[in-house]
Amino acid sequence: MARVAYYNPLGGSKALVEAIPGCDIMQVTVFPRTTQGFGPGQHSFLYLGGLPKFWQSHPFSIAAWSFGPTSPTPASAPSPNTGSDNEKAPATVHSHPSSPTPNNSTSTSKPSIRFLIRPRTGTTSHLLHDLHSSSSSTPVKSQLPLRVYIEGPYAGHRAALYPLATADTVLCVAGGIGITHVLGVLQQIRESMQQQQVQNGQQGSGSGGVGVSKPKRKRVVLAWSARERGLMEHVRREFLAVEEGLECWFWCTGDGQEKEVGGESREGGGEPEGIAEGEEVKAERMDVGKVMRECVEAGRQTAVVVCAPGGMADEVTRQVVACVRDGFRVDLLEEAFAW
Repeated sequence: MARVAYYNPLGGSKALVEAIPGCDIMQVTVFPRTTQGFGPGQHSFLYLGGLPKFWQSHPFSIAAWSFGPTSPTPASAPSPNTGSDNEKAPATVHSHPSSPTPNNSTSTSKPSIRFLIRPRTGTTSHLLHDLHSSSSSTPVKSQLPLRVYIEGPYAGHRAALYPLATADTVLCVAGGIGITHVLGVLQQIRESMQQQQVQNGQQGSGSGGVGVSKPKRKRVVLAWSARERGLMEHVRREFLAVEEGLECWFWCTGDGQEKEVGGESREGGGEPEGIAEGEEVKAERMDVGKVMRECVEAGRQTAVVVCAPGGMADEVTRQVVACVRDGFRVDLLEEAFAW
């Protein structure tokens, strides 16, 4: 009760539910009183007003958070450095260039928290139905404003994130909606690197730049396999546009894999919406072993973050064990893909 009272104004927090084109997944943006205390690996409970059984709360992983006007923006945020100059790059790997500011209709100076929700039965199914019912016959983008109460955050202990700070390479493996957990990790890495760069800059200006060590070079890789290409486009445009220097590896296993991104042909001259030029979405299953071997390097510490269905997560664990047996230094951080 204390958490609910602290984070929510009287009458509940404003929230905006948006439909993601090309899939049944929804983005929910909540604007609480404050987002102090929120971070990666956390989840919060939402009480959704205006729906049946409004007194029920449901847990959702936090995909992103903003502290308000003080949060870094894509235009002002320093670009994190990628890995060594001689990085290995298989055919499926493409490092995207600097991206423009995300075209996010929910971008605001207010504190906010974003969730990606896959509807199931019950409350989330009612929420998706109300979202579609609220839109016009030919909506540009389906949106549903409502009032919610947020309880949390929970989990996300900082000690569990220590391997991310000490690693030379961070590999994030996501399966389907497991990208939600990974997005929070990527935001934490970006903000930590920005803070480190600012601190080094202040020390350099104070000492004339003498004796100041350069920030540690870190390679960050996202390997993501999902059925919905529409979800990939949305995440790339709304969440990953600020992740300069991030290497993105995408695999799409759903129907319509032969279609071009955004429904346009690359040979037609139109730039596909959501996926940057030079990036590729493979219409096949991810080869976890190959991904792992392309990231681990002798003499470099690697941290592997995985949030995926059980079979995929187990395969990642097996590959990490194999790498450790071969003499590589690898840490594993797993988020269970279940409640």
